[in-house]
Amino acid sequence: MAKQKLGRGLEAIISNGSGILKSGSTTVNLPISHIFPNPEQPRKHFSIASLEELANSIRTHGVLSPILVQKFKNGYMLIAGERRLRAAKMADQEMIPAIVKEEISLQEQAEIALIENVQREDLDPISTALAYQKLIKEFNLTQTELGERIGKNRATISNAIRLLRLPLSVQDALKTGTLSPGHARALLPLSPVQQQQLIHKIQHKNLNVRQIEALVKTMQAEAISNRQQTENIKSFAQEINAKVRMVKKHPKISIEFDSFEALERFLKRFSS
Repeated sequence: MAKQKLGRGLEAIISNGSGILKSGSTTVNLPISHIFPNPEQPRKHFSIASLEELANSIRTHGVLSPILVQKFKNGYMLIAGERRLRAAKMADQEMIPAIVKEEISLQEQAEIALIENVQREDLDPISTALAYQKLIKEFNLTQTELGERIGKNRATISNAIRLLRLPLSVQDALKTGTLSPGHARALLPLSPVQQQQLIHKIQHKNLNVRQIEALVKTMQAEAISNRQQTENIKSFAQEINAKVRMVKKHPKISIEFDSFEALERFLKRFSS
């Protein structure tokens, strides 16, 4: 798929964090009841306290920055500005200023919704990563191409998407803000069980990223050592033609022999 040029709306949003489109667009007041949600909205969680704060501002000053919508026969689909729209509803507003676009491609809809949300600091890391992944898959983009379109470097895109490799329990901690992206990335080399163990330490001991990285290296080294010990014991079992059972809770080995002859061979070999 050839890389398309940015739409005028997308360029405007990149250059203007408020999301107000220029290029001859006109702001109109629309009935809020005529606006329906955008299925490409990357933000899934909204802080009630933050919405109430914005709603109080809207009651006093109104909606200062228009939302962006696309016109359909049955109304208007929201492209960008869901937080403002929700807060306006909370403030019991019947109308909201909006910029109406007649035609916006599906890719532009997704990109615009993502960019406006990513430019907000309170978008959680998992929602951001899912939005990046969705754009890459649906529009056949490389991480570099996506970075060029939304004003991010490739490393930022890559680091965000890597978080989706974490178990859902760890992702939930990222969504709620109880775990930082730096802490989460440090956990990536570990197994899900080990990750969960370290999350408890992070939350209860207030460990920083460097401390977690050091713990991860220690746990990896121990895992390698344990694997090597296991391989050595398996090799030993094959050598003496016996079955070996390792009891991990306590450091002991139980050896089963197939016959008394095998036991005698073992005793003769290791008693000489």
